[in-house]
Amino acid sequence: MSTSIAACDRADEVTAPGGMARGTGGQPARELPEREGGPVLQEPRPSRSDIARELIDRAGRSAGQPWRIPVPGDTSPLSAQDHVDQANTAYVRRVVDEHGWPGKGLVGEDGAQAAARLALRVTDHELQGQLLSLLGQAVRLGEASLGQWAHLYDRCCVRDGKHPQQYGTQYRVGPGGDIEAYRVQDPPTLDERRAEVGLPPYAVSAQSVRRRYHERAAPTLGSRPAAGAPGPKEQPS
Repeated sequence: MSTSIAACDRADEVTAPGGMARGTGGQPARELPEREGGPVLQEPRPSRSDIARELIDRAGRSAGQPWRIPVPGDTSPLSAQDHVDQANTAYVRRVVDEHGWPGKGLVGEDGAQAAARLALRVTDHELQGQLLSLLGQAVRLGEASLGQWAHLYDRCCVRDGKHPQQYGTQYRVGPGGDIEAYRVQDPPTLDERRAEVGLPPYAVSAQSVRRRYHERAAPTLGSRPAAGAPGPKEQPS
């Protein structure tokens, strides 16, 4: 398994050294899901507050925790968080099988954001591709945001390991210990693509990701890490 690190309350992701995603399959189609016309109404109360609470709880407990991308043939033992991610994957699968993408009408704004965060961590490659398609449909219906879709699109590209990301939302720890973006398609036009999906300029986001990573990686003054605790490069950013 390759070890990755999830960025703290953001959808941007940081991957640890040696954590390059590998996989098979073609690049996801980058056709922006356009929202259908109609007035934007005040958000109603979620129709399934029970699902909303469960999604928010699961996403909250996994926020900032290391996660590992399954690599074919790897026999490394699963960590406690790996088991949590597998359980969350099974839960997300059940939800989408019964309801489709859990959008704002079903689970509210916070629940929909939690669903998008969990989608980034699912352990099944095929399911993640299906979630990308469902999320695109939700965007067209006004049930999700383009930014959420863009993060999941980039994650699918990075996880495959064969295609550059399009929106610059996925990061890794480079050989020198600093944060760097995974390979990006046509860097000179990156900010144009980010603007299309409502993301701030890359330089602004990259600075924020690096700051959060180093804040979390720095040891607390006067504290001593517990035995077996991960070193700075393994800390969630």
